[in-house]
Amino acid sequence: MGDFETLDMHKVSDDLDLVSWDSYPTGFVQDRRAADPSMDEFRAGDPDQVGLNHDLCRATNDAPFWVMEQQPGDVNWPPSCPQPGDGAMRLWAHHAVGHGADAVLYFRWRRCLEGQEQYHAGLMKQDGSPDRGYSDAKAAAEELTAVDVDHVDASVALLHDYDNWWAIGVQPHAPEFDYWEHLRCYYRALRARGVQVDVVHPDAPLDDYDAVVAPGLHLVDTELADHLTQFVEQGGQLLVGARSGVKTPANQLHETLAPGPLADLTGLVVDQHESYPEDVPLAVEVDGDEYAATTWAEWLDPDPQTTIVATHTFGPGAGRPAVTRRDRGDGSVAYCGVWPGSKLLDELVADLLSRSGIEYTSRLPDGVRFNERDDLTWVTNFTSRTFEMDVPTGDVVTGGQTLGAFDVAVVSTAPHLISISSEGL
Repeated sequence: MGDFETLDMHKVSDDLDLVSWDSYPTGFVQDRRAADPSMDEFRAGDPDQVGLNHDLCRATNDAPFWVMEQQPGDVNWPPSCPQPGDGAMRLWAHHAVGHGADAVLYFRWRRCLEGQEQYHAGLMKQDGSPDRGYSDAKAAAEELTAVDVDHVDASVALLHDYDNWWAIGVQPHAPEFDYWEHLRCYYRALRARGVQVDVVHPDAPLDDYDAVVAPGLHLVDTELADHLTQFVEQGGQLLVGARSGVKTPANQLHETLAPGPLADLTGLVVDQHESYPEDVPLAVEVDGDEYAATTWAEWLDPDPQTTIVATHTFGPGAGRPAVTRRDRGDGSVAYCGVWPGSKLLDELVADLLSRSGIEYTSRLPDGVRFNERDDLTWVTNFTSRTFEMDVPTGDVVTGGQTLGAFDVAVVSTAPHLISISSEGL
């Protein structure tokens, strides 16, 4: 299930021939995310919340990835049970396939007459007549039958580890510091630039990636530090988030200052840290411009070879380094000592991708995402707005150049070559 804390997907997947999860976008956006849902999210969910779980399941091992239960309509278990938007069930099927799913199964076929889930929709109503999801499922099946794709090639790895999640969850040091939310803000910034992301364990091989993002890499030993150092020295670009290298894998504080074994790689130590309620407006300064931050702030003490990218503007840490970057071997590593706001994150991600030589898009509208699989790109719209794509007419495989509400198009154009209206029409 999405954002599911009590099962380590990395470990359990090692011996599996098939990896799957259950996708319920309108429920998950209500009960396992901090922000209140917008009306569009009530109708279709959050593409990055769903997408991160797709990419986690897809990248845990080389086994096929399925969605074992796809939401078929309204469901019975969230706090509220809105009807999905017209076309949302088709959208979700395409979205899953664009992220690498080899099969999408719906739960359930027909609404049950008794038991706990009587208010859980099926593709068919209890009288056997088609429900709202039936035509969506039929349309998606017909469209996807004509699509022949193999794998997803991601140039960026996002490091995710359940032990880090559990360690921070036990001692969050701020009620608002949620491991998954912190991870997802980095994921959201990458996806808003149209790049594909593998969500992998920190010990995973990194040779196939040009860039690695490691938010909240809380538990670090020398082996992991050596692993990341080798990646950087061989030309990789690394972005490390706050609260990294604080403890050993046994959840003990390092005898050295954070980031512990990563201090030599990052070229800094953390002098102090502090946390605030999320409504306290933290900020950092970059080249005279102010960027918002929230919840968490570290005062960094960099060595002379490390470049200061941003400084704090708030409280007793004002003027102290907050974000740094350092060249190492043929690559470089940036360290972000705050929970960055979306504008700062976009700047950090764009810089990371540029240094990595990864093609990326202008920042996509919220709710619109590109998913590249083989030579096809899925353009998904999780909003009620309408957008125009600028792609050659002959490149359109499914849908059209106008992207309607809760709509999807499949094109044979690379994501970085697609332009989309920044304003809904």
